[in-house]
Amino acid sequence: MTILWVTVSFNFYLLNFYISNMEGDINLNSLFNGIAMIIAFTMSAPIINKIGYSRSFLFFFTLSIISSLLYVFLKNKSQLLVCMLVFTSRLGICPCYSLTFITSNQLFPAQIKSSLFAFCNIVARFITMSAPIVAGFQDPIPFEVFGIMAMICCWAT
Repeated sequence: MTILWVTVSFNFYLLNFYISNMEGDINLNSLFNGIAMIIAFTMSAPIINKIGYSRSFLFFFTLSIISSLLYVFLKNKSQLLVCMLVFTSRLGICPCYSLTFITSNQLFPAQIKSSLFAFCNIVARFITMSAPIVAGFQDPIPFEVFGIMAMICCWAT
């Protein structure tokens, strides 16, 4: 469960910090980011209810992995394509962020929930402190880290 918390928290905040380093208009990038978050959180509940927790994690992490692989391996990327790939990554990681809280709450008995939340959150926040540093690395390193972490978490799910 800690791996899941670390991956979701790190990747969620990595995308937030990466927006400031993206080429193009920061206002347009922020607009796409906000729209992606609204769409992601809105569409996640019906999908989670329909296919369940494990399949939802696999679906959303796979979406993030595909977008990060496209970002890393496509050589000639336009500004719009970069925005759309970050948008798609956001569509994948945002539902996983909320799903992590839901599954942590439902999988464990009440006696250990608070300790579990505390431990996982402390570890995740500690590692997430390095997200701004990774976001500042030269392209495509932030998306390589994003994709590798999503792959590990997808495999662990």
